[in-house]
Parts: sequence; structure tokens; C-alpha cells
Amino acid sequence: MEKLSDEERKKRQSASQKAYRNKNKEKLRADNKAYRNENKEKEQARQKAYQSKNRGKRLVYQKAYYNKNKERLLLKDRDRVLRRKYRITMADYHATYQQQKGRCAICGTPGESCTNPDAERLAILHVDHCHATGKTRGLLCNRCNWALGIIRDNAEVADRMAAYIRQYALGVK
Repeated sequence: MEKLSDEERKKRQSASQKAYRNKNKEKLRADNKAYRNENKEKEQARQKAYQSKNRGKRLVYQKAYYNKNKERLLLKDRDRVLRRKYRITMADYHATYQQQKGRCAICGTPGESCTNPDAERLAILHVDHCHATGKTRGLLCNRCNWALGIIRDNAEVADRMAAYIRQYALGVK
């Protein structure tokens, strides 16, 4: 029997452990989950201690990760907001954006897609939806979205406002 150096023995042991983990992935995952469920308080205490001990290191890592993946994270967050708030997907948003040719549904002002991370907030086309039914109606620029909000989506008020503007635009009193 040959005598192995410590380094060679560690390499073989590591390879053996890796092969075992790959072969028994599901069983190990289930065992770990069961352990965490049985020892919830112990695991929470361990995680809390680790987090407080390594706070500075974690912040540096998180900042670097965010900067490296900023665009992807912003898109993921926007997708989550669209799904939760309006019950539409990013694909639905893009389809409406393309259908409106990247313009506000009311005034026709060109706007940026909400998925453009460089777009300023006021330049983004916002999702307009009916507050009573929750159904989406289209994409609006910031001003038109505000105007609808101020008149509380009341079509009669909008008609009276339009008549008022026409009356004074034509100089008729």
C-alpha cells in the first residue's frame, strides 16, 4: 500500500465527497430541509449571529452584486410590480407598448418603456388601470396619468373639462 501525502489524500477525499453529494443530491436536500424544520430556532439564531458578525462583509458583497446585476435586478423588480399590482406580465406591457407605438394613449407623447433602466421616472409610460375592476386600459405619460387620477376616472368631468377648454379656446362666452 502506497503512502499518500496529506495534499493527495485531501484531493481524493474531496473528490469522493463531491461524487457522493452529486449522487445523493435529493436525499441530502431532503435531510437538510428536515433538519432546518426541526431546528428552526437554532438555525435562526445561527443565521442572525453570522449576519451580525459579518455585516460589513455582507454589505460589500451585496453592493458589488447589485452593481454587477443592476439592470437584471431592476427588470426583475419591475416584472414583480407589474404582476402584483396590475396582474400583467412584462410581455403584456411590451405588447401594449408596441401597439401604442411607444406613445401615450391619450396625448400621443412619446415615452420610454418601463424596462429601460436609464429612463427618468417622468418619461416612462405608466400602466393605466380601472380602479373598480382592476383591468388595464393602456399606457399613459405621467401628466395624463395624473389628470385621470385627479378627476377620479370620471368621464362626465372629463367631458365638462373638454367643453370648458373648447369654449375658451374659441373665444366663445
